[in-house]
Amino acid sequence: MKNKKGSRRNRNKSAAHNNHLPVVDRFTKLPDDVLLNILDRLNTPDAVRTCLLSKRTIHLRHLLSNLNISLHFFLPHYYGYYTTSMDAIRIHMNAAVSDATDNILNFRNQEIPLRQLSITFYLNYYDCLTIGKAVARAMATHKLDSAEFIILPDKKLQYCTVDDRRRNGK
Repeated sequence: MKNKKGSRRNRNKSAAHNNHLPVVDRFTKLPDDVLLNILDRLNTPDAVRTCLLSKRTIHLRHLLSNLNISLHFFLPHYYGYYTTSMDAIRIHMNAAVSDATDNILNFRNQEIPLRQLSITFYLNYYDCLTIGKAVARAMATHKLDSAEFIILPDKKLQYCTVDDRRRNGK
């Protein structure tokens, strides 16, 4: 809005002058080894998101040594209008797990040992191939201490037929 002199006035000028507290980012001021220790305690998607917040911490996502990638971290907050069934949500979450596994393991620093790899996913053919190839590449190029795979079937055990159990490996 213009004042009588013809120039624009700043409505928030007084609010900006009253706030004399400087903004301090204490998290990125920490040394890299302390940051890595903190990030290794988070689940992997949150640790990667935290690393992307700053230019100084963006390289730390490739140095994580504990990778825990689960379906539950990719559960949509809002299922949306177009989602018709839980199958569509499962497909979306499984694709997110396979993409995250592939991206994290492919661009990882090979000199840093991988202490723990834990992946939880549904048993789908194409996603299993993507996850399997990424893990095989990681096992060949990285020093891997432990790997844990939690593979969930599409149906609950009490609803599975003999053919379903045979196909799912139970």
